[in-house]
Parts: sequence; C-alpha cells; structure tokens
Amino acid sequence: MYEKLWKANLLVLALAASAFGQQGVQPQGNVAAGGVVPVEYSNNLDEMAVPGGGAHGVLDPLQVLYTEPLDGPPADGRPMDIMDFLGPAGEIDALANNGDFLFFGVVFNVADLLVSVGGDPPLPGNAVHFEAPGGAFGLLWSQANLSNPDPAGDVEDVDGLELWGPVGGWDANMFSLSGDAVTGTSVYFSPLGGVGAPYVPQAVIAAAVANPALAPNPYAGAAGLVDLDGLMVFDLGGWFDGVWNEGDWIIFSIRPAANWNGGEIVVLPFVGPPAYLTHGGHPWNTAWAADNLGGLAGTINVDGIEAYPSDEKSWLSGACCEPADLPGVPCVPNLTFAECSVLGGHWRVGAPCGATGECIPTVSQWGLVVMGLLVAAAATVVIMRRRAMVRGGS
Repeated sequence: MYEKLWKANLLVLALAASAFGQQGVQPQGNVAAGGVVPVEYSNNLDEMAVPGGGAHGVLDPLQVLYTEPLDGPPADGRPMDIMDFLGPAGEIDALANNGDFLFFGVVFNVADLLVSVGGDPPLPGNAVHFEAPGGAFGLLWSQANLSNPDPAGDVEDVDGLELWGPVGGWDANMFSLSGDAVTGTSVYFSPLGGVGAPYVPQAVIAAAVANPALAPNPYAGAAGLVDLDGLMVFDLGGWFDGVWNEGDWIIFSIRPAANWNGGEIVVLPFVGPPAYLTHGGHPWNTAWAADNLGGLAGTINVDGIEAYPSDEKSWLSGACCEPADLPGVPCVPNLTFAECSVLGGHWRVGAPCGATGECIPTVSQWGLVVMGLLVAAAATVVIMRRRAMVRGGS
C-alpha cells in the first residue's frame, strides 16, 4: 500500500529541491559500531537541565534538551539545554525535523523503528526501544544510557524525541503540544526555534484516526480528545516550506483515548488514506500494541517515534537514479541505499541529483546485472559453437 501512495506522490517529489532533507544529519561512520548519536528530547514535564548533569528542578515549558548516549565524563555538560521554543504556550509532547532521516526507511521496513513509551517503564526507566525490520524488539537506551555517566535525573520521562541533528546542536523544527484540540493544531513548524506556525491541523489528525481505512479498529471516540503524541515528518518543501500540502507525509501516534490504547502508529500522506505503520512483520495497530507493548508495566502509549540505521549502508544518503518502479522520474534526492533499493534504482552515495559519477546498483539491481552478464555469456558460447560448426563443415 505504501508503495502505491509513494508512486502517487513521486512526480511531485522528483521536482523537489535538492536541498530537501534533514539539515546536518550526523550518522558519522557506522553508528551501529559506536558512532556519535545526537539525541534531542523533552522530559514530561518540560524542564531545564542542570549544567554538568544532575536532577532537574526548574520547569521550563517548550524546553528541548540534548544528549549523546554514553556521552563521556560529567564535565562534558550533557544532557544540556539546547533550544527553547518561544510559543505557543504549552508542553511539548512530540519532536521531529521536517526532513526526518530514514523516514521512508521506517515506512518501507528497511530501518529500525525507535519508540519511547509513556512513563519510560518499567522503573528504573527504559527510555527508547527498537524494533528491527525482522521483528526483533528490545531496549536501545535506558534513561541511564542517555544520562550516563552524569548523575541520575537528567532523563526522566522522554516524551519528545528527535535524532540525527548536528553534534552539540539542534535541528528539531517540528513539534506538537499537549492538548491539540485547544489550539486546533497538532503539529507546529518553527525553523529558527521561535514561535511555531501551524503545520498540521488537529482536525486532520482526528479525521485520519477515525478513517475506516484503519480497519479493523478505527478510532471511535470524540474528535476533540485526539492528541498527537509521537511524530516523524517528511515535508516535501524542505527547510523553507513548512506547509502541509501535496507530497508531505507524517508518521504519528496519539494519546490513549476511547478505543485506542495509544500504541497505534499511523502513516498519513497528504494525498491518500491513512494506514497503520507496517514494520517488523506486523501492523502497529491496537491489537498488536496491547499484546506486545502491554508487557511494559501495562503502559502502551507511544510518545516518541524515530529511526535508526539497521545496517552499515543505511546511514548514508545520496541520489537515487533511474528508479525502475518510477518510470519517467530520473532522480530522487536524499534517499539511503536501502530506500533506493526498494524503488529499484541506482544509488550515488553522498551525491545530489545532477552530480556526475557512476551510480551503484542497489540489491534489487544486481539481479538484472547478473542476468545481463549470463545472457551475454550464453550468447558468446552460442556464437563460438556456431563458428566452430561452420569451420568444421568447410
């Protein structure tokens, strides 16, 4: 289903500016082998960090914090305050970048899905869990991993999560606030860290979760209770757009309400119906969440969504040339090897569309290459045999 939605939007996508994508993505080297992972997050409730580490004490609505897992000695000052949105007033409950790294890696099930769960259960807190494309599910970072080795207290209840910005800096420019129905907005865009401009209306999210396409269990409660709580964003217009329009997609969860337990994750394109995220071999729907996330101390509310590379190639981005599944589209910028492979294209690491250089066939293309070589080899054998027969008969 996702491929059909993707193709429906790709003609527009192909015209996107090559500058699209998460600014300053920082998977430096093979992150799976211990590279630096910049993590921006908010606690519930939003609060300031104590310089050098230690327990929090000052509530500060709209405060975003920064850390790196296993981040070094306490003197490094992490976790630390990194950016404070100016408004509208409220409590952050979701963070994203408008060009989230590996967005389609999650949608196409070729990258690890990361989730944080309300309350970081069980205690002592488990801050971030992962699900691999093959379905393995486990703990990626505890609260102690994100604070380590600073004193406990810096990471308390992660309820906004954004990865892959600049090391020591910030790139969270999309956020949601608790109580969407009050302001009428579920997602705000703030490219410079100032006052957020409305991006996705709350009515859009309410209509999406109630859509019959989310069978067998669309949301059946009051629309005003729908409160977006976890978020990834693919904003086609890039850094300077921030308008919910054709070509845009989001991945989101909502707080528990009515017949939804909060563990559901939905993929919503601007054009096309919503669908439960299918990842790890199953849909992230109500039944799966209740059966599998319910083991986390009975709390199943997904309040943070992110992505993590599942192999050594999926942290690099480049140009996806001549995607076989997209006739007439010459190049799609800023896709990873794995994402390009799904589309059957050729890939140039680190290159924008229009750059010179040879494209590297993706996994799905190697079969065509090998087939071509076999055909050529077979043709050569046939020709040689025919020549031998002609010579032998003369």
